[in-house]
Formats: sequence, structure tokens, C-alpha cells
Amino acid sequence: MSEICIVTGGSSGTGKATALLALSRGYRVYNFDLFAPETEPPESCGIFVKCDVTIRNDVDEAVSSVFARVW
Repeated sequence: MSEICIVTGGSSGTGKATALLALSRGYRVYNFDLFAPETEPPESCGIFVKCDVTIRNDVDEAVSSVFARVW
């Protein structure tokens, strides 16, 4: 199993750059964002998880979904 990295806002800007860097270093990246990346394929920025990080319940559900996929 590879190391896991959760990036908030990984679909664009600095978050996307962070996701791409983590991917290039072998991390399994989960991209928590409101909008899916506009890149082709979308997975090039990690595994997209729709999440509004300003809403606690969204974050709890997103993290739970990562744990469910990993374990």
C-alpha cells in the first residue's frame, strides 16, 4: 500500500500543483474539492471526492469514504 495524501482544492491552482507533486512522488492522492478537475483524465489530479471543507459533515463523510476505500 502506498502512502496516502489528502489534498483540499486539488482540482485547480495551488491544490492541483500539490496533488500533482504528491502523485509524482508515489502518493495515493485523494482530491477533496467542490468541483471535479477539468483535466483529462480527471484522475490525473488524484481520486476526486466531492467535499465542501467548510461543512463539517462533508469532511467527515469524505474522510470516511477514503478509509472505506483503503481498509
